[in-house]
Amino acid sequence: MSQVIRLLRAVPVIMVASLLVPCAASAQSLERHGGAPVASDRGQAGRAAGPATYDPAVWFKADFWGREWPDGFTLNHDVTLPIRTRPEIGAPKTVDCMLRKGATYHPWNMKRVKADRLSFVTFTRISTYELKRDHSSDLLKISNDERVTIKFKIGDRWSAVGPGAEGFFLMRVGNDVYQGYQDMFDASAEIGGGLAASLEDDGHEWLQLRCANGAAGWIFYDEVKEAPGFSRTEACGYGCAEDRKLARRRSSPSGTTR
Repeated sequence: MSQVIRLLRAVPVIMVASLLVPCAASAQSLERHGGAPVASDRGQAGRAAGPATYDPAVWFKADFWGREWPDGFTLNHDVTLPIRTRPEIGAPKTVDCMLRKGATYHPWNMKRVKADRLSFVTFTRISTYELKRDHSSDLLKISNDERVTIKFKIGDRWSAVGPGAEGFFLMRVGNDVYQGYQDMFDASAEIGGGLAASLEDDGHEWLQLRCANGAAGWIFYDEVKEAPGFSRTEACGYGCAEDRKLARRRSSPSGTTR
């Protein structure tokens, strides 16, 4: 049942509108030897731009990768690279992780999600907004999937806190998290910024996985998405992703001499 909530005063909200501070991290340099590239910056922490750790007062953690068409990557050939044991840019890369040619790491590739125990996590920088006019918005409360109508007054505050998909993002009012929509940005201005605008899903995306060699750890997506040997996943339809099918080698005809 839908209900109406009336805000009587400005309430600080953490709305992690799939907006993470754009990460300026560049792809790691890979050195190939015998078809198994190895990242060359083992043990060097903080090379990528970003926080050493994610302060929950500043960053919101969501257990998925957002966007209507989520990010993902596929291996063009066998790769070995050092990865971290925890999702922190400042953590050293102490684990050797082997990834096989054709493997696709994507939220929609459920076969590999289950086989390699994949977990997709996004950290989004929290942005706080203030209503510039009275505004009523229909929202979906995440905790119980309940539709509610919140009547905001000029000066009320909310925060963008998480990535979304298909036109919504995650916003927090008080201690409750909701699915928010474009109308909230249209009626608000960011604290310390100009008029609120639509926010693209842009966060620090991390993948936890079990590697082909049995090792386990975390990959920071920004460090591999443009790296040699990696390509962006080509979905097989909406909600569908799968490992790339490898071409079979033709056997020599019987009786053929070389």
